[in-house]
Amino acid sequence: MVLTSSEGELADQLGNLQNRTLVLLEKHRAGIVPAECDATSDLRGIALTATERSSQALERFAPNEALDAIFGLIEATNRYVSHAEPWALARGLRRAR
Repeated sequence: MVLTSSEGELADQLGNLQNRTLVLLEKHRAGIVPAECDATSDLRGIALTATERSSQALERFAPNEALDAIFGLIEATNRYVSHAEPWALARGLRRAR
C-alpha cells in the first residue's frame, strides 16, 4: 500500500471530479455520457502522457510513479472543469432555447 502525506487531498480531488462529472451528466445530459468530449488538445495530451507514464511505471513495478501520473491527470482535469465552467455553458444553452 502506498501512503503519502497528501493522500486525503488526492482522495478529495478524485471525489470532487467524480461528483462534478456525475452531477453535470445527470443534470444536463440525462445521465448519458457523450461519445466524445470537447476537451482541449492540452488536456488530451496530458491524458495520453499520464496513460503512458502510468503504464511504464507499472511495468517497472513503481506504483507510486503510476499514481503520481494518474493524480496529475485528475488535477489537470479538475483545473479544466473549473476553467471551462460547463455548468454555466449548459445554463446559457437552456436560456437560449
